[in-house]
Order: sequence, then structure tokens, then C-alpha cells
Amino acid sequence: MQTLIKSLLTLSATCFLVACASSPNAGGSSNMAEESVDHESRSPTVVGVAAYRQFLDKLDQAVAEGEPRPLNDEEMEQYRAAYSRLDLLLAQHDSIDTMSQTQREQVYNLHEELESIVIGDREQQVICRRERVTGSHFRNTRCKTVSQWREERDRAQQWMRGSMRSMMPEDPNPGGVR
Repeated sequence: MQTLIKSLLTLSATCFLVACASSPNAGGSSNMAEESVDHESRSPTVVGVAAYRQFLDKLDQAVAEGEPRPLNDEEMEQYRAAYSRLDLLLAQHDSIDTMSQTQREQVYNLHEELESIVIGDREQQVICRRERVTGSHFRNTRCKTVSQWREERDRAQQWMRGSMRSMMPEDPNPGGVR
């Protein structure tokens, strides 16, 4: 049952993401869709907002029954908060086409958050961020797992520490005696 729920979560996220990326308002952010499609080898089908909300209702019922695993109180609180935010966002739209790119990314990120809570593997949660390309007004969407974002941040911090050390003048009198 756990594999079925995990497969359904992944398939629905992929389908919703493909629908977001293939709509006319997608605006050149195909990176998010490409990475998601690479993540899953099945051929996705487009899922509308109504069908996706039905899936969320089934997921909610499964979680209430303890599938794919029982959630502790803290996880259940996190699940309810993410579910409520996602449901509120979806309730404002009849179609993916009426969502802005930012809202689509919020839906995707909330879905990934729900999946990580239900499955219990936070390190594999995919988070998408829109960033400005240096020197232009273009925005690019980058999607990575939590652990990949953390590794990138840690590498950048190490690089900054190393470059700051090389810029600092050496103390000519390291013993402190003058």
C-alpha cells in the first residue's frame, strides 16, 4: 500500500507539473517540468484542478487511516497545515491556466511538502525556486531536493570563508609581542 501511495503522489505531482508547464502561461520555465519528468519514468497525463483535489481528498482519507504510515502528532499538524494551504490555493482556481507561475510553483512545493510528510523522507523533498539570472531581468526556475539545496549552500559558505581568508592580510607579529 505504501508503494501505491508513493507512486500516486509522484504521478500526481508530475501530472500537475506537466499541466502547469504546458499551459500557455508557463512562460519559459521548462526546467521544473524537465527535472520532474526525469524523476519519473512514466508518461504523465494532464490532471485538472478538480481531479487533483479529488486525489487530495483520497490522500487525506488514507492518511486518516494511517496509510502509508501512521503520522505522529507533529507530523499530522504539519500535514494539516500544508493540506490547508494547498486546498486554499486550489480553491481559488478552476483551471491551471488561471494560476500565475508563482502560484503553480507554490502548488508544486506544497505537494512535495505533503509527500515528504506522508512518506517521511524530508531529504528527498523537491523544492523549486525562481531566481533572477545575474545581469538580466529573466527569471529561472531551479528544482532540487532539500539535501541538494543544503549541499549547494554549504559549498557556497565554504567558498566564501576560503576567499575571505585569502583576502585577509597576514599578521606580521603572530605572537602579539611588539
